[in-house]
Amino acid sequence: MSPARWVRGSVTTGLPVRACGDDRPATSRARPSACGGGAARSPSQQERRESRQERRDRCAHVIIGTRRVGRRCPRGRRTGGTSATHQHTRDVSDRTDAVIGRATARRRLRTALRYARTRKLLSTATVGHDLGWPATRLPAIEQGGHGVSPQILQRLLAYYGVDAGEVDQLTGWARLARQPHWSDPYRPLYPPAFRECLSYEDDARHILCYHPRHIPGLLQTDAYARALIRATARHPVTDADLDARVRARMRRQQQVLAASRRVRIAVTERALTRPVVGHPRVMRQQLAHIDALTRTTRIGVTVIDDDYDRWRRLGAFVLLEFDSTHDADLLYREGTSTSTARLDDTARLVDRHRAAFGDLTNHHLHTRLDPRRERTP
Repeated sequence: MSPARWVRGSVTTGLPVRACGDDRPATSRARPSACGGGAARSPSQQERRESRQERRDRCAHVIIGTRRVGRRCPRGRRTGGTSATHQHTRDVSDRTDAVIGRATARRRLRTALRYARTRKLLSTATVGHDLGWPATRLPAIEQGGHGVSPQILQRLLAYYGVDAGEVDQLTGWARLARQPHWSDPYRPLYPPAFRECLSYEDDARHILCYHPRHIPGLLQTDAYARALIRATARHPVTDADLDARVRARMRRQQQVLAASRRVRIAVTERALTRPVVGHPRVMRQQLAHIDALTRTTRIGVTVIDDDYDRWRRLGAFVLLEFDSTHDADLLYREGTSTSTARLDDTARLVDRHRAAFGDLTNHHLHTRLDPRRERTP
């Protein structure tokens, strides 16, 4: 028999309880009878999926009316990016009243709606049938693929029996979720995952960025960005498209610098010296720009030794860390195409890339960036 796992805050009855959800003692749970009652029906794939989703929702980051630091996964491990080495950087107070952006409001809203449904032990099919909705509407709302109008939200909260105070909070999140974002005019230029990443950057406290081949967009100058886009484009780029992409990168830099966020960027020595993008004068200006940013802003740049190849298969990524314990850290992985880019909050992937970033920064070059330094392949 496996050792019992204990839940923080459970009643000390002297009996083991489940790690998530059911607070009944283990001895009082019903077990299937060996005889009588007939054979149990095998659950369908949809029922198994909803069962797994409900177990995850019992461990949700946003829990209405309670205060919880992080969450526990079914195996009892700490998730949501609140590992022991980074717990000291988190604000353990309840910050649901803090000013948040559009993307964070959307995530908290759909997580709270999912929890309100699972708290009533209802399936998406049951709720949709009772409210007369199509079968795909509620799953799309809870997964973030469908907007929530005030009428739909009020009807859904009334069906769940949510308290008036919680209704005001959720209504405020829904109002924030419909606010425009500075990246909206550039929607056709970027994949959906990166657009979400740009929205979440507004609320991130720390931004960790790594690129093994090029200088990341948060450090690029106008001339370097233009030369890089033309050099790496798979298809011919029009002047209008090029100007829009460069404006989007410059606007992103302004947003990050204006918020005074702590940004840590790791690049390889090869990305800074060997691939001469554009004219050599462009590279000298780019290195001078990076040196100025590290002196006057909260952006820190680490140059990784080319000889250290432990993480050579690790692609470019952006890791967003949040202060609020309601929001899990997010990982954006840059793919080979727009369809392979991913934005994920899986704790295993987030912790792995955070550890990789820390290991990479420990193998940096102890040399200062010199704009006059040139190197040929």
